[in-house]
Amino acid sequence: MGDFENWSIGGGASFRRIHQSASYVCKTVPSQQRDQSPRPSRLVPCMLRSSSSLCPFAVMSLISIHRGMMIVSLFVGLLLASSSSLVVAVMINNNDYDESGDGSCICALLERPNVLVKAKRARWMVHSLNFGILSTISSRLPGNPPFGNVISFVDGLCETSTGVPYFYGTYRDQSFMDAQKNPSASLTLSEASLPSLCTGTHPIKACASYTGRGDPENPVCARLNLTGKLVEVKQEENPAEYEMAQAALFQRHPVMPDWPENHHWIVAKLEIEDIWFIDYFGGPSILPVEEYLAVDLFRSLEVENADDHDR
Repeated sequence: MGDFENWSIGGGASFRRIHQSASYVCKTVPSQQRDQSPRPSRLVPCMLRSSSSLCPFAVMSLISIHRGMMIVSLFVGLLLASSSSLVVAVMINNNDYDESGDGSCICALLERPNVLVKAKRARWMVHSLNFGILSTISSRLPGNPPFGNVISFVDGLCETSTGVPYFYGTYRDQSFMDAQKNPSASLTLSEASLPSLCTGTHPIKACASYTGRGDPENPVCARLNLTGKLVEVKQEENPAEYEMAQAALFQRHPVMPDWPENHHWIVAKLEIEDIWFIDYFGGPSILPVEEYLAVDLFRSLEVENADDHDR
Protein backbone atom coordinates (compact mmCIF):
# COMPACT_ATOMS: atom_id res chain seq x y z
CA MET A 1 0.00 0.00 0.00
CA GLY A 2 1.02 3.66 -0.10
CA ASP A 3 2.34 5.62 2.84
CA PHE A 4 -1.11 6.42 4.13
CA GLU A 5 -4.79 6.38 3.37
CA ASN A 6 -7.42 8.86 4.54
CA TRP A 7 -11.01 8.21 5.48
CA SER A 8 -12.90 11.49 5.85
CA ILE A 9 -15.83 11.61 8.24
CA GLY A 10 -18.88 13.85 8.23
CA GLY A 11 -17.92 15.71 11.40
CA GLY A 12 -14.97 17.33 9.69
CA ALA A 13 -12.07 15.04 10.49
CA SER A 14 -10.33 12.17 8.81
CA PHE A 15 -8.45 9.17 10.07
CA ARG A 16 -5.00 8.76 8.61
CA ARG A 17 -3.50 5.33 8.57
CA ILE A 18 0.27 5.43 8.53
CA HIS A 19 2.35 2.32 8.02
CA GLN A 20 4.95 1.63 10.69
CA SER A 21 6.37 -1.89 10.49
CA ALA A 22 3.78 -4.38 11.72
CA SER A 23 1.58 -1.79 13.41
CA TYR A 24 -0.33 1.28 12.36
CA VAL A 25 -0.60 4.71 13.89
CA CYS A 26 -3.98 6.41 13.58
CA LYS A 27 -4.25 10.19 13.82
CA THR A 28 -7.01 12.68 13.24
CA VAL A 29 -6.26 15.49 10.83
CA PRO A 30 -8.48 18.37 9.74
CA SER A 31 -10.63 17.77 6.71
CA GLN A 32 -10.96 20.38 4.01
CA GLN A 33 -14.57 19.50 3.35
CA ARG A 34 -17.61 18.87 5.50
CA ASP A 35 -20.44 16.72 4.36
CA GLN A 36 -23.63 17.58 6.21
CA SER A 37 -25.76 14.87 4.63
CA PRO A 38 -26.21 11.58 6.51
CA ARG A 39 -24.49 8.57 4.99
CA PRO A 40 -24.38 4.89 5.84
CA SER A 41 -21.65 3.95 8.29
CA ARG A 42 -18.74 1.65 7.66
CA LEU A 43 -16.21 -0.07 9.87
CA VAL A 44 -12.57 0.91 9.47
CA PRO A 45 -10.06 -1.11 11.49
CA CYS A 46 -6.66 0.20 12.45
CA MET A 47 -3.90 -0.77 14.85
CA LEU A 48 -2.62 1.66 17.46
CA ARG A 49 0.89 1.23 18.78
CA SER A 50 1.06 0.94 22.53
CA SER A 51 3.85 2.18 24.79
CA SER A 52 3.31 -0.84 27.00
CA SER A 53 4.93 -4.16 26.24
CA LEU A 54 1.80 -5.91 27.44
CA CYS A 55 -1.63 -4.77 26.36
CA PRO A 56 -4.34 -6.99 27.85
CA PHE A 57 -7.34 -5.13 26.42
CA ALA A 58 -8.87 -4.40 23.07
CA VAL A 59 -10.71 -1.11 22.76
CA MET A 60 -13.43 -0.68 20.19
CA SER A 61 -14.62 2.84 19.52
CA LEU A 62 -17.81 3.24 17.54
CA ILE A 63 -18.22 6.77 16.23
CA SER A 64 -21.44 7.86 14.57
CA ILE A 65 -21.72 11.31 13.04
CA HIS A 66 -24.92 12.89 11.84
CA ARG A 67 -25.16 16.56 10.82
CA GLY A 68 -22.14 17.57 12.82
CA MET A 69 -23.10 15.66 15.99
CA MET A 70 -20.72 12.96 17.18
CA ILE A 71 -21.72 10.04 19.38
CA VAL A 72 -18.94 7.86 20.76
CA SER A 73 -19.32 4.51 22.49
CA LEU A 74 -16.39 2.61 23.95
CA PHE A 75 -16.26 -1.12 24.43
CA VAL A 76 -13.44 -2.83 26.29
CA GLY A 77 -12.74 -6.53 25.98
CA LEU A 78 -9.99 -8.91 26.95
CA LEU A 79 -7.55 -9.80 24.20
CA LEU A 80 -7.13 -13.50 23.58
CA ALA A 81 -3.36 -13.15 23.47
CA SER A 82 -0.74 -10.75 24.80
CA SER A 83 -0.05 -7.94 22.39
CA SER A 84 1.78 -4.65 22.23
CA SER A 85 -0.98 -3.09 20.16
CA LEU A 86 -4.46 -1.79 20.79
CA VAL A 87 -7.09 -2.78 18.26
CA VAL A 88 -9.40 0.10 17.42
CA ALA A 89 -12.39 -0.14 15.11
CA VAL A 90 -14.00 3.11 14.09
CA MET A 91 -17.54 3.21 12.71
CA ILE A 92 -17.51 6.19 10.39
CA ASN A 93 -20.55 7.88 8.92
CA ASN A 94 -18.70 8.52 5.71
CA ASN A 95 -19.51 9.91 2.31
CA ASP A 96 -19.12 6.58 0.53
CA TYR A 97 -20.63 7.88 -2.68
CA ASP A 98 -18.78 9.55 -5.52
CA GLU A 99 -21.14 12.37 -6.43
CA SER A 100 -18.81 14.38 -8.65
CA GLY A 101 -20.90 13.38 -11.66
CA ASP A 102 -18.46 14.79 -14.20
CA GLY A 103 -18.66 11.68 -16.38
CA SER A 104 -14.95 10.94 -16.16
CA CYS A 105 -13.84 7.40 -17.00
CA ILE A 106 -10.52 5.60 -16.97
CA CYS A 107 -11.38 4.30 -20.43
CA ALA A 108 -13.82 5.94 -22.81
CA LEU A 109 -16.91 3.78 -23.20
CA LEU A 110 -17.39 2.38 -26.66
CA GLU A 111 -20.83 2.46 -28.25
CA ARG A 112 -22.98 -0.46 -27.13
CA PRO A 113 -23.27 -2.85 -30.11
CA ASN A 114 -26.57 -3.77 -31.70
CA VAL A 115 -28.53 -6.61 -30.13
CA LEU A 116 -28.21 -8.58 -33.39
CA VAL A 117 -24.42 -8.88 -33.22
CA LYS A 118 -24.19 -11.18 -30.23
CA ALA A 119 -20.47 -11.95 -30.31
CA LYS A 120 -19.53 -8.29 -30.59
CA ARG A 121 -21.89 -7.33 -27.78
CA ALA A 122 -20.36 -10.01 -25.56
CA ARG A 123 -16.89 -8.68 -26.38
CA TRP A 124 -18.09 -5.15 -25.59
CA MET A 125 -19.15 -6.30 -22.13
CA VAL A 126 -15.81 -7.99 -21.44
CA HIS A 127 -13.88 -4.93 -22.59
CA SER A 128 -16.12 -2.32 -20.92
CA LEU A 129 -16.90 -3.84 -17.52
CA ASN A 130 -14.21 -4.07 -14.86
CA PHE A 131 -15.47 -6.62 -12.34
CA GLY A 132 -17.59 -9.73 -12.19
CA ILE A 133 -18.19 -12.93 -10.22
CA LEU A 134 -15.51 -15.60 -10.56
CA SER A 135 -16.83 -19.04 -9.64
CA THR A 136 -14.51 -21.92 -8.83
CA ILE A 137 -14.85 -25.44 -7.44
CA SER A 138 -14.36 -25.05 -3.71
CA SER A 139 -11.32 -26.77 -2.25
CA ARG A 140 -12.37 -25.76 1.26
CA LEU A 141 -15.97 -26.96 1.63
CA PRO A 142 -17.03 -30.62 1.86
CA GLY A 143 -18.46 -31.89 -1.39
CA ASN A 144 -16.60 -29.24 -3.43
CA PRO A 145 -19.57 -26.95 -4.18
CA PRO A 146 -19.19 -23.86 -6.40
CA PHE A 147 -17.64 -20.79 -4.78
CA GLY A 148 -18.36 -17.31 -6.17
CA ASN A 149 -16.06 -14.37 -5.55
CA VAL A 150 -16.14 -10.75 -6.74
CA ILE A 151 -13.07 -10.09 -8.87
CA SER A 152 -11.62 -7.25 -10.93
CA PHE A 153 -10.44 -7.97 -14.45
CA VAL A 154 -9.44 -6.47 -17.81
CA ASP A 155 -9.23 -7.81 -21.34
CA GLY A 156 -6.55 -5.37 -22.46
CA LEU A 157 -5.58 -1.72 -22.41
CA CYS A 158 -8.22 0.94 -23.03
CA GLU A 159 -7.38 1.07 -26.71
CA THR A 160 -7.05 -2.69 -27.23
CA SER A 161 -9.24 -5.72 -26.60
CA THR A 162 -8.34 -9.39 -26.49
CA GLY A 163 -11.65 -10.75 -25.23
CA VAL A 164 -9.67 -12.78 -22.66
CA PRO A 165 -10.24 -11.82 -19.01
CA TYR A 166 -7.02 -11.19 -17.07
CA PHE A 167 -6.84 -11.02 -13.27
CA TYR A 168 -4.42 -9.76 -10.64
CA GLY A 169 -4.60 -12.35 -7.89
CA THR A 170 -2.80 -14.05 -5.07
CA TYR A 171 -2.71 -17.61 -3.84
CA ARG A 172 -3.90 -16.27 -0.51
CA ASP A 173 -7.25 -15.68 -2.20
CA GLN A 174 -9.74 -18.55 -2.04
CA SER A 175 -10.47 -18.51 -5.77
CA PHE A 176 -6.82 -19.01 -6.64
CA MET A 177 -6.40 -21.64 -3.95
CA ASP A 178 -9.32 -23.47 -5.55
CA ALA A 179 -7.75 -23.18 -9.01
CA GLN A 180 -4.61 -24.92 -7.78
CA LYS A 181 -6.74 -27.98 -7.03
CA ASN A 182 -9.15 -27.67 -9.95
CA PRO A 183 -8.68 -24.93 -12.58
CA SER A 184 -12.28 -25.09 -13.81
CA ALA A 185 -13.85 -21.66 -13.41
CA SER A 186 -16.45 -19.31 -14.83
CA LEU A 187 -16.73 -15.53 -14.93
CA THR A 188 -20.20 -13.98 -14.79
CA LEU A 189 -20.84 -10.41 -15.94
CA SER A 190 -23.92 -8.20 -15.94
CA GLU A 191 -24.66 -4.89 -17.62
CA ALA A 192 -26.13 -3.86 -14.26
CA SER A 193 -22.56 -3.12 -13.12
CA LEU A 194 -22.04 -0.50 -15.83
CA PRO A 195 -22.50 2.55 -13.50
CA SER A 196 -19.30 1.66 -11.64
CA LEU A 197 -17.18 2.58 -14.67
CA CYS A 198 -17.59 6.36 -14.80
CA THR A 199 -18.71 9.10 -12.44
CA GLY A 200 -22.26 10.15 -13.12
CA THR A 201 -23.00 7.13 -15.33
CA HIS A 202 -26.64 6.11 -15.27
CA PRO A 203 -27.65 2.45 -15.43
CA ILE A 204 -29.22 0.90 -18.48
CA LYS A 205 -32.97 1.24 -17.97
CA ALA A 206 -33.52 -2.47 -18.51
CA CYS A 207 -31.20 -3.15 -15.54
CA ALA A 208 -32.54 -0.51 -13.12
CA SER A 209 -35.02 -1.81 -10.56
CA TYR A 210 -36.02 1.71 -9.50
CA THR A 211 -37.71 2.28 -12.88
CA GLY A 212 -40.37 -0.24 -11.92
CA ARG A 213 -39.76 -2.18 -15.13
CA GLY A 214 -36.04 -2.96 -15.12
CA ASP A 215 -34.11 -5.56 -13.15
CA PRO A 216 -30.68 -7.26 -13.37
CA GLU A 217 -32.57 -10.47 -14.28
CA ASN A 218 -34.39 -8.75 -17.14
CA PRO A 219 -33.25 -10.57 -20.31
CA VAL A 220 -32.63 -7.20 -22.00
CA CYS A 221 -30.10 -6.43 -19.23
CA ALA A 222 -27.34 -8.51 -20.77
CA ARG A 223 -25.69 -11.34 -18.84
CA LEU A 224 -22.59 -13.17 -19.91
CA ASN A 225 -20.96 -16.30 -18.54
CA LEU A 226 -17.50 -17.36 -19.69
CA THR A 227 -16.45 -20.86 -18.64
CA GLY A 228 -12.99 -22.33 -18.90
CA LYS A 229 -9.81 -22.75 -16.90
CA LEU A 230 -8.20 -20.23 -14.56
CA VAL A 231 -4.46 -20.36 -15.19
CA GLU A 232 -1.48 -18.27 -14.16
CA VAL A 233 0.36 -16.22 -16.78
CA LYS A 234 3.98 -16.73 -15.82
CA GLN A 235 6.34 -13.87 -16.61
CA GLU A 236 9.28 -16.15 -17.36
CA GLU A 237 7.23 -18.26 -19.83
CA ASN A 238 5.13 -15.57 -21.54
CA PRO A 239 6.82 -12.21 -20.87
CA ALA A 240 4.95 -10.27 -23.60
CA GLU A 241 1.52 -11.49 -22.49
CA TYR A 242 2.40 -10.94 -18.83
CA GLU A 243 3.58 -7.37 -19.41
CA MET A 244 0.55 -6.51 -21.56
CA ALA A 245 -1.89 -7.90 -19.00
CA GLN A 246 -0.17 -6.27 -16.02
CA ALA A 247 -0.02 -2.90 -17.80
CA ALA A 248 -3.74 -3.17 -18.61
CA LEU A 249 -4.63 -4.15 -15.05
CA PHE A 250 -2.63 -1.25 -13.62
CA GLN A 251 -4.09 1.20 -16.15
CA ARG A 252 -7.72 0.28 -15.53
CA HIS A 253 -7.41 -0.54 -11.81
CA PRO A 254 -4.90 2.14 -10.69
CA VAL A 255 -5.00 1.07 -7.03
CA MET A 256 -3.51 -2.35 -7.81
CA PRO A 257 0.19 -1.31 -7.87
CA ASP A 258 -0.19 -0.17 -4.24
CA TRP A 259 -1.48 -3.50 -2.95
CA PRO A 260 0.81 -5.20 -0.37
CA GLU A 261 3.88 -6.76 -1.98
CA ASN A 262 3.99 -9.58 0.56
CA HIS A 263 0.83 -11.05 -1.00
CA HIS A 264 2.96 -12.16 -3.98
CA TRP A 265 0.56 -11.06 -6.71
CA ILE A 266 0.27 -12.98 -9.95
CA VAL A 267 -1.33 -12.35 -13.32
CA ALA A 268 -3.87 -14.98 -14.36
CA LYS A 269 -6.35 -15.44 -17.16
CA LEU A 270 -9.44 -17.41 -18.02
CA GLU A 271 -8.87 -19.76 -20.95
CA ILE A 272 -12.36 -19.65 -22.44
CA GLU A 273 -14.04 -22.92 -23.43
CA ASP A 274 -17.72 -21.96 -23.45
CA ILE A 275 -19.72 -18.72 -23.79
CA TRP A 276 -23.31 -18.39 -22.52
CA PHE A 277 -24.94 -15.07 -23.36
CA ILE A 278 -28.38 -13.53 -23.03
CA ASP A 279 -29.28 -9.96 -24.00
CA TYR A 280 -32.85 -10.31 -25.26
CA PHE A 281 -36.00 -12.37 -24.94
CA GLY A 282 -36.08 -15.88 -26.36
CA GLY A 283 -33.41 -17.62 -24.36
CA PRO A 284 -29.61 -17.58 -24.26
CA SER A 285 -27.15 -17.82 -27.10
CA ILE A 286 -24.21 -20.22 -26.97
CA LEU A 287 -21.50 -18.34 -28.82
CA PRO A 288 -18.65 -20.12 -30.63
CA VAL A 289 -15.40 -19.21 -28.89
CA GLU A 290 -13.60 -18.75 -32.22
CA GLU A 291 -16.23 -16.27 -33.45
CA TYR A 292 -16.09 -14.35 -30.17
CA LEU A 293 -12.29 -14.07 -30.18
CA ALA A 294 -12.23 -13.03 -33.85
CA VAL A 295 -14.40 -9.92 -33.25
CA ASP A 296 -12.77 -6.58 -34.05
CA LEU A 297 -14.35 -4.54 -31.29
CA PHE A 298 -13.07 -1.23 -32.64
CA ARG A 299 -14.36 -1.80 -36.16
CA SER A 300 -17.46 0.31 -36.65
CA LEU A 301 -20.83 -1.28 -37.34
CA GLU A 302 -21.19 0.91 -40.45
CA VAL A 303 -18.01 -0.58 -41.93
CA GLU A 304 -19.17 -4.11 -41.12
CA ASN A 305 -22.56 -3.51 -42.77
CA ALA A 306 -20.84 -2.08 -45.87
CA ASP A 307 -18.58 -5.12 -46.11
CA ASP A 308 -21.60 -7.45 -45.80
CA HIS A 309 -23.34 -5.55 -48.59
CA ASP A 310 -20.32 -5.90 -50.89
CA ARG A 311 -20.11 -9.67 -50.46
